[in-house]
Amino acid sequence: KLAMFLRCFSPLPKVVFEDILRSFILIIFDSCTEKGFRKHSLKNLVQIGSSIEKFGDPKRSISYTNIVVERSLPWPMHDSSIPLSVKLEVLCDIGTRKVDFAMRIVEGLKEILSSNLIEAL
Repeated sequence: KLAMFLRCFSPLPKVVFEDILRSFILIIFDSCTEKGFRKHSLKNLVQIGSSIEKFGDPKRSISYTNIVVERSLPWPMHDSSIPLSVKLEVLCDIGTRKVDFAMRIVEGLKEILSSNLIEAL
């Protein structure tokens, strides 16, 4: 919950906020993580993204984009230990928080599909 405070009211320094985001991403994409724990971590990431959008915090939005949106694209697609349904749920939930997040996810999926098609041919 601390990660959802507005920047001006947040007791968390930027580095701690970013560590929280990284921790949730690692939990979500760890194939050994229990399903309920994974869903709880995803829910927290979505809530953080919503609060960033709601309160218009540009610095935290950049951190969220760089850590959550960008890292959630290529990494899980190449990991066969994580079900495709989990990967798509994560991308969908994160993408629905902000138009910029959705656009980046769509672009990233397009890049992944294009490279996979080229490799297949």
